[in-house]
Amino acid sequence: YGPSGRAAGVEGHLPKGVEVARAVPPGTDVLFEVFDITHEEASGLTEVTLRKEAGNRWFSVQDFTRASRAYQKGVKLAESALSEAGPEEVATFRELLVACLTNLAATYLTTRDFTRAKEACVRALEVDPDNTKALLRAARAAFGLDEFVECEACLKRLEQLEPSSPELAKEKLRLAKARDAYTQKSKKMAQAMSKQLVSGPPKPASAATATAQKTQKAEAESEADGEKAEEDEDASVVPKPEQAAQEDAKAGSRGALMFYGVSTVVLMVVLALSWFFGWGPE
Repeated sequence: YGPSGRAAGVEGHLPKGVEVARAVPPGTDVLFEVFDITHEEASGLTEVTLRKEAGNRWFSVQDFTRASRAYQKGVKLAESALSEAGPEEVATFRELLVACLTNLAATYLTTRDFTRAKEACVRALEVDPDNTKALLRAARAAFGLDEFVECEACLKRLEQLEPSSPELAKEKLRLAKARDAYTQKSKKMAQAMSKQLVSGPPKPASAATATAQKTQKAEAESEADGEKAEEDEDASVVPKPEQAAQEDAKAGSRGALMFYGVSTVVLMVVLALSWFFGWGPE
């Protein structure tokens, strides 16, 4: 760090690949720890250990993203080293691998990523089936996923290995409470369903409500019928042009017939009177 308290480097920025958990106040004495290791050593046991310790430091300052990244890198390095390790190194690399996996699970549990936490625990238990940390954290991950059967199985195995563990007692109590709550909820649901089956389908509306509904429907229908009748009456009072022409023609025909009929009657009466009184030419 320079006099201003900023990280050393170009324009006070961190050099590439260097990460700092928190800012250092100006004027603070800083102690650097330097590791003198070769590339071969760094690619093996020492580098896995450094990755695990880096993850622990990030976890302690609650930077869980960087912590999980460091643990994941440690897991990859340990798995790669195991394939090339000699018989005397296998146990050490397996121990480091399980430590990185269980710490990775702890990181995921803290961020409530229970699925990934469970996966990390399963991988750790594949390497070391009796690892108590992996069993405990697997139980917590299963509990977070509401997988009570798997949670109980992990706790039972943990009880066989470490019966006096205080964390075991806490987890068993928490599991028992969760199961009781689940049982009570299931009973209430079963009672509600049984009551519904016994009582049958929902009852219809009351008689008063049904009567009111029928009255409203009848009024609506009556109003609609009245409007339709008014429309029909208006249509009959106001004739269409074709209907008006036909009515005029019929009226003219009736008038002509009446005129001819009256004329014929008058002519017959005149002829009868002329014959009776002797009118007309001799």
